[in-house]
Amino acid sequence: MKNQNTVTPAQPTGRRLLTLETVTERWDCSRRYVEGLIASGVLPALKMGKRMTRLREADIEAYENRFLVRGPQALAGANA
Repeated sequence: MKNQNTVTPAQPTGRRLLTLETVTERWDCSRRYVEGLIASGVLPALKMGKRMTRLREADIEAYENRFLVRGPQALAGANA
């Protein structure tokens, strides 16, 4: 008989959760910048309590991909 108080572990989805510090190091930016993106709704975040914020790596990668440029656009302004 199964104990009713046991929790069945969630199946791993392969999604990593990142801290604000990890993202700021990845982007070489301030914590305030990332918090501003979250506050404005540009970047989704998981608020797990008052002081625990996590960001899904997939959301970070999607945000980064919005700024990818290829071809001549990638070099525009590089020599200015």
